[in-house]
Amino acid sequence: FFFDERGGARRTLQPRALIFPSKMSLDSSWKDEQLKFLEKQKERLPDRGPVEAKAAPVKARPRIKFPGPYTREASLMFEIQDDSGKSRTVKAMHAPMNNNALGHLGAQPVKYNKVALRQQMGEHPVGTVFEQAAVNFLTGQVKLFRTLNDSLQGFAVYDDVFRSPGRKRYNNQFYAREILEYLQRGHSLLEPTCRCLHRMEDERARELGVTLPRTNPEERTTLRDGECTLSRARSARTAKELGQEIAVGDIHALEGFEEVLREHSKMVVMDGPGGEPLFAFKATFEAVTSKQELLQLVNQSELGLKEPTEKDTYNGVKADVARLVEEKEVFSMEAGETKQLVLYPRRANLELEVDEDIVALWRQHAPTFSKTTTQDLDRLLTLASLVPSKQAKPEIVKRKKGVGVKRRRNAKVNHHGHLLLPSSRQKLASLK
Repeated sequence: FFFDERGGARRTLQPRALIFPSKMSLDSSWKDEQLKFLEKQKERLPDRGPVEAKAAPVKARPRIKFPGPYTREASLMFEIQDDSGKSRTVKAMHAPMNNNALGHLGAQPVKYNKVALRQQMGEHPVGTVFEQAAVNFLTGQVKLFRTLNDSLQGFAVYDDVFRSPGRKRYNNQFYAREILEYLQRGHSLLEPTCRCLHRMEDERARELGVTLPRTNPEERTTLRDGECTLSRARSARTAKELGQEIAVGDIHALEGFEEVLREHSKMVVMDGPGGEPLFAFKATFEAVTSKQELLQLVNQSELGLKEPTEKDTYNGVKADVARLVEEKEVFSMEAGETKQLVLYPRRANLELEVDEDIVALWRQHAPTFSKTTTQDLDRLLTLASLVPSKQAKPEIVKRKKGVGVKRRRNAKVNHHGHLLLPSSRQKLASLK
């Protein structure tokens, strides 16, 4: 009931269910049927317990066309055609990844003119001649052009990833050593301007496409002399970067290789974006990454600290040790037997100045240590009629044994012949 605003007349409203009785009954009956249907379905389904939370979806690994080991030798892919039509192998660019003194800057892709295929690429058989070929040795992308005009316009008759299979197989420990050197170095040997030294043989260097170290100062073809200026800051690397460093399409395709990396004492494996693993170098003192932190470590070592190497701390630690000694922050002493440098805390704030007369008195009465060998000491003891430290052993004369008398061995006689079967008796008689 309510009253009208004008005259206050009373009006009565009928409920909605009374106005539409057929629709209301239809809705209620339909809901009842749905509830009964759901209850029957619950009774039929087995009890699976509480629903567990779904795990985060793992990003699928991209499919790699050439997952195995490969080589970056351009001579296995092409032959250079000269004007006379004769072929010669590609030797001008021995190391396509690094720059050299012959004009190659290591930039990718590397272009070759007038090439003939030595391997089939797509629909193009061996011996097919192209005016130009562009190869990205880092990603493996190969483009072949019929004419120079097609190359300028970017019309390639072949544009796909191609890898030459490696001719030699290495074990997982060999690959793990190269990866550890890469992670410890901080940058890749494949960098065009990398001049770091390495211990690879000629065959392995050709597979990776890197230059060999300069052994002769007069040699000017290679610039790898150890004076590298690239950053040596260590960082975590992806599986793709590790595969490019060791010339393997997919490191997960190597059987048991990922387990070798995870179990290595100098390797740290962590989860990256999308669940992709990241690999990093693990130093002995992980918290020491600078000169100041190194000084704190030495100050905490009351009994001395063996001079740390780059494997123990960080790259460039030797230069920081020399600076700390020069700045008179630490003491550096050489161990007598091992000749190993040991660092001791100096604590300059606790040092006291001593007069020169005290220093002279100390030098006057300081003990002297002569470099007397054991042989010199034995000779001095013998001259003083004393027993030397190492006495000569008395010579023992061994008595020679005389010629022995050989004893005669009686032949064994079988006294159990009557126990043998008839067939065995015949064999025994034939042997006699």
